[in-house]
Amino acid sequence: MASVAKWRHNHYMVEKQKAKPQLVLTDLDWLIVRPSALTNESGLGLAKIFTEIACVVATTVVEPLQTPTLNRLILELTSGGMAISEGISALAIDLAAAAEKLIAQEFEKTP
Repeated sequence: MASVAKWRHNHYMVEKQKAKPQLVLTDLDWLIVRPSALTNESGLGLAKIFTEIACVVATTVVEPLQTPTLNRLILELTSGGMAISEGISALAIDLAAAAEKLIAQEFEKTP
């Protein structure tokens, strides 16, 4: 039975890796949340969120979905000391600032 479970896991990982580029190339708004590890422990509502990225995952999925400016991102997360809502807000602010900087740089290049 263990070999069937291993095959299913490997098949899932292969299909997941094939699906990601197909999704990224669409015009859809999307958000991928990649947890570092899942446990059966009760969620604390705290996480450390990276952009290059059990209960904590579920909580983390809800916050970005309520923040429409967060799309076309891969969020990697692990346990941390920041409230998820604070991390998502900080991420949204950082992305907005980065977008403004890029727009300003493009504006400066325009003759």
